[in-house]
Amino acid sequence: MNRRTLLAATASAAVLSGAAAAASATPHPDAELIALCARYVALDREFCSVGQHTWDMSFSDPEYIRCEKIACALVPEMHELEEQIADMPARTVPGLLAKANAGRHQLSGDADRDPSPSDPDNALTWSLLEEVLTVLGRV
Repeated sequence: MNRRTLLAATASAAVLSGAAAAASATPHPDAELIALCARYVALDREFCSVGQHTWDMSFSDPEYIRCEKIACALVPEMHELEEQIADMPARTVPGLLAKANAGRHQLSGDADRDPSPSDPDNALTWSLLEEVLTVLGRV
């Protein structure tokens, strides 16, 4: 292999690896939405876990009061995330799945354990979310 061939091959490899790096650096169109939904679901799980821990406690129990403070501290961020998620349209199937899963958590009060919405008035919305998650694949 002569110098010109070697230099041309090296230059081509650099261009191709640069193009591949640029392509892999392109963010997913719904990356922000998926991240917001994941954060919301994590907060909802924590909120529900704290709430279930207190079900059989007296309101004056110090442990109940401690858990209530934890749960109340989560609410402002959860509400902010709900607004951001609602304002952000999903552009891909993974984004739609993430949003449907977050919506399921919002409706159920605990979508990991409760197989139905916490409010019967949300049955139609719940059914739609379940079908989206079933037809397109669970998160």
